[in-house]
Amino acid sequence: MKTKVDITEPEQIRFHLQKISEQGTKLNIKIDDEPVSFGSIFIKVVSKEGEEGILIDILTPINGNVLIRKSKNVSISYSFEETNHTFNCEYLTMNSSKEFDSVNVSVPTIVHIGKRRNAKRFTLSYISPLKVDLGNKIVEEAGDISVGGLCFFTQRDEGEFFKGKTFSNISFTLPPKKHKIDTKAIVRWFAKDEIYSRRARNKCGIEFIRMNQVDKEPIAKYLSENNGKHPNDMQKIGLQKSQDHTTSEDELVEQLT
Repeated sequence: MKTKVDITEPEQIRFHLQKISEQGTKLNIKIDDEPVSFGSIFIKVVSKEGEEGILIDILTPINGNVLIRKSKNVSISYSFEETNHTFNCEYLTMNSSKEFDSVNVSVPTIVHIGKRRNAKRFTLSYISPLKVDLGNKIVEEAGDISVGGLCFFTQRDEGEFFKGKTFSNISFTLPPKKHKIDTKAIVRWFAKDEIYSRRARNKCGIEFIRMNQVDKEPIAKYLSENNGKHPNDMQKIGLQKSQDHTTSEDELVEQLT
């Protein structure tokens, strides 16, 4: 069977979204860390100058329409041609017209195909921190990491790490074998004044994009090997399990391929 690849080209993304909006595709929507999902359907892709975005129906349950207004990250998943598709986007506006009420969200920069985007995240130890080189002599300390991305703490403001900002190359080194990872990434959210190591700093979440296969497997293996380690071991491994979950290496690799 031919492996389906993510949709990354802007024109292809728009063509794909237009196609599924014409079918009134049902959506499953996750808002930040809310424990419940919300339902909606695609309405249409807006491509007018200054009004670009995706219109989706009002969310159900209805409280989702309140939560999405204050959201940092919106994840939308749906089935197309019997395959799961997922993308991250931002809330833009609420629209009201004579025809229908709708929610306008941003057009994604990448549509993931056949991947589960609910990978468990692991909190990194401040005793043995993971440093992330973002380029331009900017090095920050990671707060947690998953197979799809990581977050880092920073003294810098949202003007430098705004949503949608892309990094042509970021790098970090995984302990204990010192495997260096290089990848492109995109900012998905930014939170002000997160408390970490007794200091108030900002927190920024990024998603890995177009990562090389040679770098994907070491991340999966790193998380799999350290999954279930006792917090007292974090001085040795630099990693503290953040959720009670057992994930095999095969599962982690599958989420990355």
